[in-house]
Amino acid sequence: MSQSNTALIEQRLRNAGFYILAGFSIVITGVILFARPPSLVIALSFPAAWLLMALAALYWPKYSLAIAKVWALQSAIVAPLLVLENGILPATLIPLATLFPVMLLKGYWRIIALLWLASCSLLVPLSAHSFDMAIWARLTVTNFTVALMVYLLVHQLEHALISTLDKSQALNDALKAETEAKQTQSRFLATMSHEIRTPMNGIIGMLDLVLQQPLTEAQRPKLQHAFTCSRSLNTLLNDILDFSKLAAGKLVLESIPLKPAELIESVAATFQSSAENKGLTLETHCEDMIPNWLSGDPTRLSQVLNNLVSNAIQYTESGTVSISVSLRSESATDACIKFAVSDTGIGIAPYRQEAIFEAFTQARVSDTRRHGGSGLGLQIAASLVGNMNGQLSVNSREGMGSTFHFTLRMPIVAAPPDEQPEASVQALLQGKVLLVDDNEINRLIAKEVLTSMGLQIQLAEDGRQAVEYARQQPFNAILMDLHMPVMDGYTATREIRSFDSRIPIIALTAAVLEDEVKQSIAAGMNYHLPKPLDKEKLFYVLHHYCAPTPVRNKHTDPL
Repeated sequence: MSQSNTALIEQRLRNAGFYILAGFSIVITGVILFARPPSLVIALSFPAAWLLMALAALYWPKYSLAIAKVWALQSAIVAPLLVLENGILPATLIPLATLFPVMLLKGYWRIIALLWLASCSLLVPLSAHSFDMAIWARLTVTNFTVALMVYLLVHQLEHALISTLDKSQALNDALKAETEAKQTQSRFLATMSHEIRTPMNGIIGMLDLVLQQPLTEAQRPKLQHAFTCSRSLNTLLNDILDFSKLAAGKLVLESIPLKPAELIESVAATFQSSAENKGLTLETHCEDMIPNWLSGDPTRLSQVLNNLVSNAIQYTESGTVSISVSLRSESATDACIKFAVSDTGIGIAPYRQEAIFEAFTQARVSDTRRHGGSGLGLQIAASLVGNMNGQLSVNSREGMGSTFHFTLRMPIVAAPPDEQPEASVQALLQGKVLLVDDNEINRLIAKEVLTSMGLQIQLAEDGRQAVEYARQQPFNAILMDLHMPVMDGYTATREIRSFDSRIPIIALTAAVLEDEVKQSIAAGMNYHLPKPLDKEKLFYVLHHYCAPTPVRNKHTDPL
């Protein structure tokens, strides 16, 4: 038991004892005045002294133990005198008085004071007053019995309270340690994400730029392979961040209109070349009865299907991979939609079918060496489906293939009034963009991409330069990194907002954690784009600000 908790319980018990002592003193005073014993003054001096000491201890708690010891010494003198002077009457009050040594004192003081008070019953025969011998004998036994019971009861209560406090403190310490560990984990993820994404942006960006140049037949496949590997590494990084968000319960789902048919076609288009390279047929099936527009999170739904299709292609050597959407039921307001991804691959043994949804687990131990992967994808997919109020399940026979499926109840919505504009990165934009980034390679890549879109570029190496340029000349948009020397992107955005509230400021950064996204929006940015740079997303966002006729809608207004 900790010393601090023991001292705390003793002090609280002592305070409670002095409160009871004050009330007890008042009651005893009333009893004495009513009974009017022969030695009235001596009888009254006893409760009066107790009351004064109780009030003093309650007023000066830091001296309460010392006052309790004074009370014990005073009681040791006065209690025998009361019994000798007044006979058996004071002895009848001893069972009540034995409560105070246990509550006010500790250690040997507690035991000695308790026994001394109980022993005062033995002095009744020495008193000049008459008494009944049988009553006195029973009273004496009762006083000692009550004294022992009170001692044991309070002693056990005291130990139980101290133990409870110790456990509560241990729990609080554990919770504090867990909170600190989560904060450390968040800081680590933020730092590592930024430090990994920055060079990843350089690698992917440079490879993309090189692949757009004329290359020999020997060079292109090697560079294409390096580009594919770098994208796979970026996907793994995103999986780790998603796993962290899901574990912390910080993943927020959107609810916007989507077309199920277009969604699965988009997923199929992403993996069409991968399937063809393995000689597989990639099919899509969407029932005609499914409503055209439903409400959900297309990004996370695509992420789930992407993971399932990627696994299906990865574990299928020949045959077909199929993505299907079917209608299970429909009401006036919503529809129950079943999504399924089937393959003719290696299948999964029955005893492994539940374990594959756990983190860092694959169907077979050899799968990591043969097929690669982190074992996070299915766990993330299952968690995402769970957050959408569904459950990801699998039907599989080893050697025959697998079908992963889930059912979601999705609201039926009307077609949105303003559908996204058809945009292509080959189309040209117009206008001038301020690009703010402290990394030279990032500036070079972004400048090449933006120039290819038809934009004029002004470069700035830190937030201070960005503020100065924004004061000096107009821009159609500002692409702002967040973590920079001299002045970071958050501070630069707040300063720019102090004199220009309308200019679009878009975070283009390797800082992608939820808190960092919220902080950028809170600073006054309109949008947040993660690195490595995605040309399609960048073009779509800039299209609303740098097209010949800028488009402003709910998708690109400040978040």
